[in-house]
Amino acid sequence: MRNSDNIGTVSAVIPGKSLVRVMIGKRESNWMLLLSVDASPFNRTWKPIRKGEQVSVFGGLDSGFAIRGMFHDECQEPDGA
Repeated sequence: MRNSDNIGTVSAVIPGKSLVRVMIGKRESNWMLLLSVDASPFNRTWKPIRKGEQVSVFGGLDSGFAIRGMFHDECQEPDGA
């Protein structure tokens, strides 16, 4: 994990919902929204998230939201990226 106050690891997921809990250090967040790439009436994209994935948290652990898709030492960019 990168050394940052807003980067954490998904600790719990509600299947079928865009809600996750995130651990940053020894603190766990409340349930927070996981942002999606597309969420409009014209196009929707959803990929399930799993425990252990790294996310960035904006707005704090009590009332923030999570953004996924960060590459890191244990999950590096694919060849040619």
